[in-house]
Amino acid sequence: MPNKLSRITPMRFECAVCGRCCTSITEGDTISLYEDDIFRIATFLGMPIEVYITKFTKVYQYEFRYGGSSTFQKRIVLPTETGCPHLSGKQCSIHPVMPFQCKASPFIIQFSESRAALERFLSICKGIARGSKVSVASAISRLNEHKALEAAFIDSIADPKSFIHKLLQLKSVTKTFVVDYDFTVNNSVISLLFKSLKGGK
Repeated sequence: MPNKLSRITPMRFECAVCGRCCTSITEGDTISLYEDDIFRIATFLGMPIEVYITKFTKVYQYEFRYGGSSTFQKRIVLPTETGCPHLSGKQCSIHPVMPFQCKASPFIIQFSESRAALERFLSICKGIARGSKVSVASAISRLNEHKALEAAFIDSIADPKSFIHKLLQLKSVTKTFVVDYDFTVNNSVISLLFKSLKGGK
Protein backbone atom coordinates (compact mmCIF):
# COMPACT_ATOMS: atom_id res chain seq x y z
CA MET A 1 0.00 0.00 0.00
CA PRO A 2 1.53 3.37 -0.98
CA ASN A 3 2.38 5.82 1.80
CA LYS A 4 -0.38 8.42 1.92
CA LEU A 5 2.25 11.12 2.43
CA SER A 6 3.56 10.43 -1.08
CA ARG A 7 0.28 11.77 -2.47
CA ILE A 8 0.60 15.13 -0.71
CA THR A 9 1.39 18.07 -2.97
CA PRO A 10 4.78 19.57 -2.10
CA MET A 11 4.46 22.78 -0.13
CA ARG A 12 6.41 25.99 -0.49
CA PHE A 13 8.29 27.32 2.49
CA GLU A 14 11.01 29.91 2.80
CA CYS A 15 11.94 31.97 5.83
CA ALA A 16 10.62 35.52 5.37
CA VAL A 17 13.15 36.93 7.86
CA CYS A 18 10.33 38.63 9.73
CA GLY A 19 11.54 37.75 13.22
CA ARG A 20 8.07 36.68 14.36
CA CYS A 21 9.07 33.15 15.34
CA CYS A 22 11.97 34.60 17.34
CA THR A 23 9.50 36.10 19.80
CA SER A 24 7.15 33.85 21.73
CA ILE A 25 3.44 34.35 21.51
CA THR A 26 2.97 31.93 24.40
CA GLU A 27 5.19 31.85 27.47
CA GLY A 28 7.23 28.68 27.46
CA ASP A 29 7.78 28.62 23.72
CA THR A 30 11.55 28.89 23.61
CA ILE A 31 14.54 27.88 21.54
CA SER A 32 16.10 24.77 23.06
CA LEU A 33 19.84 24.49 22.64
CA TYR A 34 21.70 21.28 22.02
CA GLU A 35 25.37 20.78 22.88
CA ASP A 36 26.54 21.39 19.32
CA ASP A 37 24.44 24.58 19.14
CA ILE A 38 26.17 25.92 22.25
CA PHE A 39 29.66 25.12 20.93
CA ARG A 40 28.98 26.74 17.55
CA ILE A 41 27.40 29.91 18.90
CA ALA A 42 29.96 30.49 21.65
CA THR A 43 32.79 30.00 19.14
CA PHE A 44 31.12 32.36 16.66
CA LEU A 45 30.81 35.02 19.37
CA GLY A 46 34.37 34.42 20.53
CA MET A 47 33.58 33.68 24.14
CA PRO A 48 34.04 30.75 26.53
CA ILE A 49 31.08 28.41 26.68
CA GLU A 50 30.49 29.06 30.37
CA VAL A 51 30.38 32.83 29.72
CA TYR A 52 27.93 32.35 26.86
CA ILE A 53 25.65 30.20 29.03
CA THR A 54 25.69 32.75 31.83
CA LYS A 55 25.13 35.78 29.61
CA PHE A 56 22.56 34.62 27.07
CA THR A 57 20.68 31.55 28.25
CA LYS A 58 18.31 30.37 30.93
CA VAL A 59 17.45 26.96 32.31
CA TYR A 60 13.78 26.02 32.24
CA GLN A 61 12.23 22.82 33.48
CA TYR A 62 9.48 21.20 31.45
CA GLU A 63 6.94 18.60 32.42
CA PHE A 64 6.06 16.80 29.20
CA ARG A 65 2.73 15.02 29.52
CA TYR A 66 1.93 12.09 27.25
CA GLY A 67 -1.53 10.77 28.05
CA GLY A 68 -1.34 9.55 31.62
CA SER A 69 2.44 9.77 32.04
CA SER A 70 4.90 12.61 32.50
CA THR A 71 8.61 13.18 32.06
CA PHE A 72 10.61 16.06 33.52
CA GLN A 73 13.51 17.68 31.68
CA LYS A 74 15.75 20.63 32.26
CA ARG A 75 16.62 22.57 29.12
CA ILE A 76 19.16 25.23 28.29
CA VAL A 77 17.13 27.70 26.28
CA LEU A 78 17.25 31.04 24.56
CA PRO A 79 14.32 32.82 26.22
CA THR A 80 12.05 34.38 23.62
CA GLU A 81 9.27 35.90 25.72
CA THR A 82 10.51 39.39 24.77
CA GLY A 83 12.51 38.29 21.76
CA CYS A 84 15.50 36.01 21.35
CA PRO A 85 18.62 37.66 22.82
CA HIS A 86 20.28 37.21 19.42
CA LEU A 87 17.52 39.04 17.55
CA SER A 88 18.65 42.40 16.22
CA GLY A 89 15.64 44.21 14.80
CA LYS A 90 14.18 41.48 12.59
CA GLN A 91 17.54 39.90 11.86
CA CYS A 92 19.29 36.98 13.55
CA SER A 93 22.73 38.19 14.67
CA ILE A 94 24.04 34.60 14.75
CA HIS A 95 22.40 33.47 11.50
CA PRO A 96 25.44 31.52 10.18
CA VAL A 97 25.41 29.34 13.32
CA MET A 98 21.74 29.46 14.26
CA PRO A 99 20.40 26.72 16.57
CA PHE A 100 19.21 23.51 14.94
CA GLN A 101 15.64 24.20 16.05
CA CYS A 102 15.63 27.46 14.09
CA LYS A 103 17.32 25.99 11.03
CA ALA A 104 14.99 22.98 10.80
CA SER A 105 11.71 24.76 11.57
CA PRO A 106 8.92 24.03 10.83
CA PHE A 107 9.96 20.39 10.48
CA ILE A 108 10.73 19.87 14.16
CA ILE A 109 9.35 17.44 16.69
CA GLN A 110 7.63 20.12 18.76
CA PHE A 111 5.11 20.41 15.95
CA SER A 112 4.78 16.65 15.52
CA GLU A 113 3.88 16.26 19.19
CA SER A 114 1.75 19.29 19.92
CA ARG A 115 -1.06 20.49 17.69
CA ALA A 116 -1.29 23.67 19.77
CA ALA A 117 2.37 24.50 19.11
CA LEU A 118 1.92 23.84 15.39
CA GLU A 119 -1.17 26.03 15.21
CA ARG A 120 0.70 28.87 16.96
CA PHE A 121 3.42 28.59 14.33
CA LEU A 122 0.91 28.61 11.47
CA SER A 123 -0.71 31.74 12.93
CA ILE A 124 2.48 33.82 12.88
CA CYS A 125 4.75 32.49 10.13
CA LYS A 126 5.10 34.62 6.99
CA GLY A 127 7.19 32.01 5.18
CA ILE A 128 4.17 29.93 4.23
CA ALA A 129 3.72 29.37 0.48
CA ARG A 130 6.94 31.26 -0.30
CA GLY A 131 10.02 30.20 -2.20
CA SER A 132 10.89 26.80 -3.57
CA LYS A 133 8.92 23.60 -3.15
CA VAL A 134 9.75 21.40 -0.19
CA SER A 135 9.29 17.70 -0.92
CA VAL A 136 7.69 15.34 1.54
CA ALA A 137 10.89 13.28 1.60
CA SER A 138 12.94 16.34 2.52
CA ALA A 139 10.51 17.30 5.28
CA ILE A 140 10.55 13.79 6.76
CA SER A 141 14.35 13.74 6.60
CA ARG A 142 14.56 16.98 8.60
CA LEU A 143 12.07 15.72 11.16
CA ASN A 144 13.91 12.43 11.59
CA GLU A 145 17.20 14.29 12.03
CA HIS A 146 15.64 16.26 14.86
CA LYS A 147 14.24 13.11 16.45
CA ALA A 148 17.71 11.55 16.44
CA LEU A 149 19.25 14.69 17.92
CA GLU A 150 16.60 14.79 20.63
CA ALA A 151 17.15 11.13 21.52
CA ALA A 152 20.88 11.75 21.92
CA PHE A 153 20.17 14.81 24.07
CA ILE A 154 17.89 12.85 26.41
CA ASP A 155 20.60 10.21 26.83
CA SER A 156 23.19 12.90 27.57
CA ILE A 157 21.26 14.75 30.25
CA ALA A 158 20.82 11.46 32.11
CA ASP A 159 24.60 10.97 32.22
CA PRO A 160 26.24 12.95 35.08
CA LYS A 161 29.55 12.81 33.20
CA SER A 162 28.22 14.39 30.02
CA PHE A 163 29.10 17.95 29.07
CA ILE A 164 25.47 19.03 28.67
CA HIS A 165 24.68 17.69 32.14
CA LYS A 166 27.51 19.81 33.57
CA LEU A 167 26.32 22.88 31.68
CA LEU A 168 22.85 22.46 33.16
CA GLN A 169 24.40 22.83 36.61
CA LEU A 170 25.73 26.31 35.82
CA LYS A 171 22.36 27.99 36.31
CA SER A 172 19.30 27.43 38.45
CA VAL A 173 15.90 26.69 36.97
CA THR A 174 14.04 29.98 36.64
CA LYS A 175 10.71 28.76 35.28
CA THR A 176 8.74 25.55 35.02
CA PHE A 177 6.23 24.77 32.28
CA VAL A 178 3.79 21.98 31.55
CA VAL A 179 3.51 20.81 27.94
CA ASP A 180 0.61 18.55 26.98
CA TYR A 181 1.35 16.47 23.91
CA ASP A 182 -1.55 15.32 21.80
CA PHE A 183 0.50 13.62 19.08
CA THR A 184 2.97 10.78 19.43
CA VAL A 185 6.37 11.41 17.88
CA ASN A 186 5.75 10.42 14.29
CA ASN A 187 5.43 11.91 10.84
CA SER A 188 1.87 13.15 11.35
CA VAL A 189 3.24 16.69 11.43
CA ILE A 190 4.22 16.39 7.79
CA SER A 191 0.71 15.53 6.70
CA LEU A 192 -0.81 18.30 8.81
CA LEU A 193 1.73 20.89 7.69
CA PHE A 194 1.34 20.11 4.02
CA LYS A 195 -2.43 20.13 4.36
CA SER A 196 -2.40 23.41 6.28
CA LEU A 197 0.09 25.30 4.15
CA LYS A 198 -1.38 24.27 0.82
CA GLY A 199 1.79 25.12 -1.05
CA GLY A 200 3.37 23.86 -4.22
CA LYS A 201 0.80 24.98 -6.71
